Amino acid sequence: MSCFYFLITTAYPELRLNYNELLAIHFATHDPTQLNRQGNDIGSQYRSAIFFTSAQQKQAAEIAINNALQTYAAPIVTTLEPFKKWYPAEKYHQNFWQNEGQQNSYCLAIIPAKLQKLRSLFANNCHSPS
Repeated sequence: MSCFYFLITTAYPELRLNYNELLAIHFATHDPTQLNRQGNDIGSQYRSAIFFTSAQQKQAAEIAINNALQTYAAPIVTTLEPFKKWYPAEKYHQNFWQNEGQQNSYCLAIIPAKLQKLRSLFANNCHSPS
């Protein structure tokens, strides 16, 4: 039995965005109270998880989860897991929003509102693609 998860790996220049800001974006742009789902997408591959690469990242994520408890009425189900190995998605999933997502009716019903929320909450951290 194979097991996979939809993950986003993020490279962030410390001068433009720090790890705590990245965690704030993580909790503001998805529902960390939904177990094994995000909206209509259901399955363990849609769970809320943070994969840390250091003790400092784990500690910062634990603090972010505690802070999120103040925002959400339901329990936070985000898991903290040590990063082990990254397998890139198939080529057709790479840059999906830019390539196919903007022609996909399901994506168009979900993603623009999330992007608008991201841009409004984190305007100082968002940069338009060139």
